[in-house]
Amino acid sequence: MSTLDSSIRKKSDFADAYAGDAAVHGLIAAYSLSDPAVMNHEVETFQSRIRRALELDPGNPRVLWIEAVPYAVLPKERGGDVAKAIELYQRMLENAGPLEPDSPLPDWGRAEALMSLANANLVKPLPDVQRAAEEARAALRLEPEWHYVRDVLMPNIEARQRGKE
Repeated sequence: MSTLDSSIRKKSDFADAYAGDAAVHGLIAAYSLSDPAVMNHEVETFQSRIRRALELDPGNPRVLWIEAVPYAVLPKERGGDVAKAIELYQRMLENAGPLEPDSPLPDWGRAEALMSLANANLVKPLPDVQRAAEEARAALRLEPEWHYVRDVLMPNIEARQRGKE
């Protein structure tokens, strides 16, 4: 039994466990393209788990993040829709809640939403490079050492701003 299955069995109303499980099954589906039966099973499991997570906590930033993945990464003919992903990332940002420096719990969702918005605005059919740069910089203000944003996403944005791919 996986940790996520154990979490679901112990606390069947824990939306984060369902979202995490959906993410794992989505990743397995992505790597199962050569076996349609396995891929279809994994996609069905992803859909079932994310549906349950949304029933339990529709505003949860982690749930929204995982819900957005297929829209952000799949081609249009397989259900991809960057505009829908952006809509979900916006909701994620709105639901991330205020940063609470005195809280013993980690703040989660705000930087991830900004990074995801930056990436989506960079890859949408009519890229908004300026907005992507603003969102990536905002994510870095929250998480200055975030390798992906600092060393991958920002250089891609800067290259686009200079007119290079």
